[in-house]
Amino acid sequence: ITTIITTTSNLDVPMLKQLVDNITNQEKNCFVLIANLNKNNINIICKTNINSSNIHCGNIVKEICQKCSGNGGGNQFYAQGGGSDAKNIITYLKELKEKMKNI
Repeated sequence: ITTIITTTSNLDVPMLKQLVDNITNQEKNCFVLIANLNKNNINIICKTNINSSNIHCGNIVKEICQKCSGNGGGNQFYAQGGGSDAKNIITYLKELKEKMKNI
């Protein structure tokens, strides 16, 4: 599994969507989550092309966004969301990276 979990700054949502689409179109068995920071706000886009009951982009994004005073969701393969409190996003992404190692 190729796992990409990273942050960017000051990108708009269409650009984030294009990034995750480009990566998942080029890589097989790929999971991508990009958290974009803009001041203290955050937008998250997540996409995978892995058909596994252990990976659900909608649930992952919803959980992280709720921790960031926001909300989000989607389906197993694609999700997006946002929040207004990004101060602990690095911690949340490290936790997700650890979870993904066990899948």
